[in-house]
Amino acid sequence: KAEFILPKKEIPNILIQPCEPFVKDLNSTFLMLKFLEPISLLPDTKLSGFVDLPLNLSIFIISSGGKYEQIDNLSITPTKLALYGNPHNGIICRYWETSFKFSKPYEKPFETGVLELTLTNPTSSKVIVSKVVLNFSFIEIFYHNLNSISAASIKIISDKLAETEFIKPYVPAEFQKSIDLIPTKILSSSKFLMEFGL
Repeated sequence: KAEFILPKKEIPNILIQPCEPFVKDLNSTFLMLKFLEPISLLPDTKLSGFVDLPLNLSIFIISSGGKYEQIDNLSITPTKLALYGNPHNGIICRYWETSFKFSKPYEKPFETGVLELTLTNPTSSKVIVSKVVLNFSFIEIFYHNLNSISAASIKIISDKLAETEFIKPYVPAEFQKSIDLIPTKILSSSKFLMEFGL
């Protein structure tokens, strides 16, 4: 619980928006989505659907000059962690269990958002996907009232390798983009290679 005392005459507006699913005191920008029911991808197929994902809330004050200043970032949902890979060179991720659906899942206001997920298997083999690891440094979140949307793609390379990437979702006219809390580095890649299994 956090409390703030703000001088009303100096702060005409307060903005509350969904944002990246940070974990407090953890220097990692990776999210692991664990599918409750693994996805079976046939050879040379493409599958699109939806999952839910955890989001944080960021709170900004907006000065009379239009300047935004962040005063807090919090998670409503309990945070869990998982290690992707081995203890020597693995990645610590925020962990979230979800189910792949062909219609948009129910959103819990201030807790979860909708992620449109596209999986492509251009290989000649059937592949089972039980989890997805994404770098949320590159997530684009759009929101309207209590609803939020984002999108990601997963390209299968083999039964043990996949390339994941956050992409821009289809955005209805009434939605607006949340403020990016992780300025993207121009020379860094938005793609992440899952090399420790699917």
